Order: sequence, then C-alpha cells, then structure tokens
Amino acid sequence: MKGLLYKEYAVLKSQMKSWLVLLAFFVVYTGIFRNISIAFMMISIMGLMNCYNSFHYDKQYRCNDYIAAMPVSRFQMVLAKYLFIILLDIALAAVSLILAGAWGWAGAGAFPELSASVAAIMGVLFLMQIISIPLIYAIGVNRARYVNMLLWVLPWLLVFMAVRDGRPLPVKKEFLIRLTHAAPLLLIVLLAISFAVSVSVFRRRDIK
Repeated sequence: MKGLLYKEYAVLKSQMKSWLVLLAFFVVYTGIFRNISIAFMMISIMGLMNCYNSFHYDKQYRCNDYIAAMPVSRFQMVLAKYLFIILLDIALAAVSLILAGAWGWAGAGAFPELSASVAAIMGVLFLMQIISIPLIYAIGVNRARYVNMLLWVLPWLLVFMAVRDGRPLPVKKEFLIRLTHAAPLLLIVLLAISFAVSVSVFRRRDIK
C-alpha cells in the first residue's frame, strides 16, 4: 500500500512546480482584484485535475500491468486511489484555510465566513471526485471527463435558465440548512457507494 501511495505522490510531485507557479499567479490575482474566491476555485480545480491525471498517468505508462503482476489485490489498488484523493483534498483544504487566515488577518474578510466557503468548495470537489472515479474505472479517463462535464454543466445551466428572468429557485431556505447539516454524512455514504462500485468494476475489468 505504501508503494501505491508513493506512486501517486511521485506523479503529483512531477507536476507540483507547475501547480505552485499557477497557484502563486492566482494568489497575486486575488490580491490585486480583492477576490479570494478565485484562489479557492483554482485550488478545487487542481484537486479535480490531479484526480484525472493520476489515472491518465496509469494509462499512459501502463502502471496497472506492472502492479497486477505483484502481490497486490484490485481492492488495494482502488483503495490507494481513494486514499490519495482524500489526502490530497486534506492538503488542499489546509492551503485554502491558510489563505483564508491570511485574508482575514489582512482585514479583507471574516475568517469564519471564509472557512465556511472553503468547506463548501472542498465538499463539492470531493463529491465530483467520488462520482468521477467509478466513471473512470467503467468507461476510461477520456470519456469520463466528458460525462463528468455534462453532469456538472447541466445542473448549472438549468439554474441559470431558472433565474435568468428573475424567478427565485423553488428551494426553501430550511431545506438548504438541513442539507448543509447532513452534507458530511451524505458524503460518507456516497464515498462508500463510490468505492464499492469502483472495486466491483475494476475486479471485472481485464488489464491489458
């Protein structure tokens, strides 16, 4: 398991310099335009793209062929992917909170509100990842990108069409509050379902 996690870290490390340069650019952009949400969104995009990059690397260099020849089960291979994503998201959340703390210290915003924004953005990121991983195992990296795009563009398009004429969304405030409170438990349940589906699909898949 340590070897599988190190492989994921090696892939991330090879791209880390580019990500840090890009993140630094958006931090400067945030300071100039006084809008920290840009940096938060960039961090979430980094998380989603690294999820796909991990699988793309495996496909490009046929890592699964070599790993399958070792005493490693399909269950462990899938588990390593999920653990990597969880650890990556924890690191990204920590970076986001540091930025939120610096932003609040500079007097540009209240830290509790910024922390809530970080939690919401990271929650959405994690949801996108646990939906994407079973899709990648089932239909491959490239097709999963397009399916994932449709899954997330269509709801936002419907919301935009609904509010374009000034009509309020048919969602009650009480429902949103309850959904916020239930979000951690829902994510845990969805994580368990996502992992079970990924293991099931990967076990039936031929590695060539």
